[in-house]
Amino acid sequence: MLKDFSSSFNSMYTSFDLDVLDPAYAPGVGNPEAAGMTSRELFDLIYSLENKNVTGVDIVELNPQYDNGATASIAAKIMSTLIAMNLSRLNYH
Repeated sequence: MLKDFSSSFNSMYTSFDLDVLDPAYAPGVGNPEAAGMTSRELFDLIYSLENKNVTGVDIVELNPQYDNGATASIAAKIMSTLIAMNLSRLNYH
């Protein structure tokens, strides 16, 4: 569904709200969502953006006060994955 929707845009800005994740994967958020997404489901969505022109990103709802390091790690992986995908798309090696 995301691939179909995003195909109508030349570029896109993406916002990742971490409290969509289940607290088992991301305890360090402002509003934990029971039965939320797994981190794998989130990264499947991210990988579906592989050939898209992602021009901007933000990550919201990370609350270090409640985090054990897992949520910050997911946030860092989101950024590093998107940077790597954009560099690959632009053929920077």
